[in-house]
Amino acid sequence: MKFISATEKAYNLELKKERKMNKMLKSDKSLNKETIEKIVSIISAWSICRYNNASKKLYKENNLLKLASEEQKVLLQIFDKNSLFNNLEKVLEKYEYNKFKEDDNYRRSVMYLSLIQIIIQGGKTFGAEYGLVFAKTHNFDLATPMHYASYENGLTNPKLKEYIDVYLKSGGSKDVYWLPTYYSENKKDKYSMEELGYIIKYLELNNLEKQKKLM
Repeated sequence: MKFISATEKAYNLELKKERKMNKMLKSDKSLNKETIEKIVSIISAWSICRYNNASKKLYKENNLLKLASEEQKVLLQIFDKNSLFNNLEKVLEKYEYNKFKEDDNYRRSVMYLSLIQIIIQGGKTFGAEYGLVFAKTHNFDLATPMHYASYENGLTNPKLKEYIDVYLKSGGSKDVYWLPTYYSENKKDKYSMEELGYIIKYLELNNLEKQKKLM
């Protein structure tokens, strides 16, 4: 039996998804795993497509962090829940569709699984950015995508500071952990964690040093 550390249980995206799914299936025997996976797949693909199209339309480029800076009401319009429901109605059985549409707790759980799936699909390059837009749109904890903002070259990548700025302005907490090497192929590095508050202070000091040199 493979030993899984507490850190891996808490932060491995595939394990988070599996645990949430099992909890849902255990609490409601009428649920079907294949149906849940189908809905999650549709919502994930729908969200990514809507966000990409909106970004290109609004900014003439694929700028997800700029999109994440928009007000929630704008993001909800982009997501277009009613249009999604119409699409789901075409591919789901009547019971499956009504369950998703009318059961708030079930729909919320499926949406959370979709958040995790979106981060997984987007991977190292876009996962955390797609996740931030989705989490802000649907009132999920912004810390969930923040954990995985593992940009190439870490602290030296200006995208990281931009991500953190958008995350904080959107209401994200400083009191969370950041996994800078989550996507590392070296499993020993995968779950290395840094306190986000410390990272923010480091970036602020580094920025001040750069400004001094320009003066």
